[in-house]
Amino acid sequence: MKKLGILHISDIHINKSSCSIINEILEKLVKDINKVKKEYNINIDLICFTGDLIASGAQAIEGEKQLTLAEEHFIAPLIKALNLSNDRFILVPGNHEVNKNCIIKMTEKGLSNISSKEEIDDIIINMEDEYKNRLAYFYDYIFEKYLMNAKKWNLGYSIDYEINGIKIGIAGIDSSWRSSGIGYQERGKLLVGEKQVTFLYENIKNSDIKICLMHHPLDWLSNLEMSYVERKINNFDLVLCGHIHDLEDKQISTQKYRTIYNTSGKLNPVDDYYSGYSLIDINIDTNKCNIFSREYYNSPREDFDKALRINKDGRVEYSLMINDDEKKNRS
Repeated sequence: MKKLGILHISDIHINKSSCSIINEILEKLVKDINKVKKEYNINIDLICFTGDLIASGAQAIEGEKQLTLAEEHFIAPLIKALNLSNDRFILVPGNHEVNKNCIIKMTEKGLSNISSKEEIDDIIINMEDEYKNRLAYFYDYIFEKYLMNAKKWNLGYSIDYEINGIKIGIAGIDSSWRSSGIGYQERGKLLVGEKQVTFLYENIKNSDIKICLMHHPLDWLSNLEMSYVERKINNFDLVLCGHIHDLEDKQISTQKYRTIYNTSGKLNPVDDYYSGYSLIDINIDTNKCNIFSREYYNSPREDFDKALRINKDGRVEYSLMINDDEKKNRS
């Protein structure tokens, strides 16, 4: 049986003061993952982390060295607990990864005045290093430590895997390169670039399963390009996002595509609206995708369990188009 299991997590926001909390969350997370694996006979083959690993890009490699904290207190122990190798940990940057100290005021002023899709396309194709300085350290880190085989581009990356006889293509879409780390004020203003999505999709279009990772949901993008980007994103089989600190999933179906969206809840902090994660079980033979939504319940339970407010029994099943004839008509 050809199956693929994905752990989808997001938004840890680790800093020096939260390490002890992260240690506790991780212990409970691993315990809950093993419980779900045993109950539903699934395995975890990939960990997909959709941004905001750390609290501040300015403290990533200097000061608190938050990337080191994240690695020591979360990433390495999680990879070990799930018996995976480093290259099975896949991540994209979020707005908290932005190093505000690397934002050049005049460059930012110019980019803020983009007023057409044509201008966006031109910038994406002719991307300058100074536009990406705020996240340069992050890409240096992930390409050296985890995504050694990734194909880099002007923005984002693509990477291929073959797991359990399944060819998997993943596009790491950068939705944070225009973020200045100011939070909700950026909704409706961020840029991804249709060209970024198109180029990275082309790299993996012959895969059995095509997965898109992106920190921000589509409604955080500018109206200048949102509909164009959405049309391209819907060529993927699975789209994983974070950022909104809630958990939701949906499927968009037309005659041309059938795309599943899963937004992972944050893992930390655990004291406001939602904390949780998703386990995704894909069965190629049956063309089915099951998503298990897990929520952290605060005192007195202080543990993970089924997210009953999200789906009945904390689980939902979708049909894929992995083996469907209509897949051949995708563009």
